[in-house]
Amino acid sequence: MYTFLIQTINNEIVFDFAFHLKEAIKYQNWFWNRKEYEYIFCESFEDIEINMQDRKKYIPIGSVEFVLSFYEKYHNINNIKPINIPNQLNTYEFLQRKIFKGNQKNKIQSKPDKKYFIKDISGFKKLTDIVCFKDIPENEDILVSELVDISSEWRGFVYKNELLDIRCYLGDFTMFPDFKKIEKMINTYTDSPYAYTIDVAVLGNKETVLIEVHPFFSCGLYGFADYRVLVDMFIITHKQIIFL
Repeated sequence: MYTFLIQTINNEIVFDFAFHLKEAIKYQNWFWNRKEYEYIFCESFEDIEINMQDRKKYIPIGSVEFVLSFYEKYHNINNIKPINIPNQLNTYEFLQRKIFKGNQKNKIQSKPDKKYFIKDISGFKKLTDIVCFKDIPENEDILVSELVDISSEWRGFVYKNELLDIRCYLGDFTMFPDFKKIEKMINTYTDSPYAYTIDVAVLGNKETVLIEVHPFFSCGLYGFADYRVLVDMFIITHKQIIFL
């Protein structure tokens, strides 16, 4: 039986995915008419007594820092990296913009004052900024993207190569993305995790483009709440992490 360690802050659930997971666990236990899963609220791991022999059955649910610190402490895993732009999706068809790393800057022809979006991809929740080309750090951990005219941004939820739902999280919710193009992205991304989110944007010219991909932990759900599969999505992500 898996036990989910759900992070609380001042004894309150603060993440939407934690709230919906709690309800999904209740649903699964009701559906099967037996206790399939358990959950424990905790402010930190120091509040929980975890037997190292049983550590694989515990799944951390909370902030990125909360989750990563659990895997480092109990599984000695400290190499979990963001996905960002998968190599298989790094094409102009899906991006509609030029993307490169900071250490490739000298290969790019651009006006010094042209603006670019930069993101530190050395870890999760790192630096993001908009800078001039001349100010881009020459660093392989800096992902650089040309700016595009974004009208709306959407998060898709993918499980076993199937798009389960998609939710608008920024911009004009009436600017719907091209679902056929998203499905093409999913089908092209053959070395994907079993569960992940795919963020896309609808541009001013109505083109749908890939923003980035996230592994399925510590991701805002924005209303996605499929209680039939939500628990499994967290479990399968946990299994993939501990068997890296």
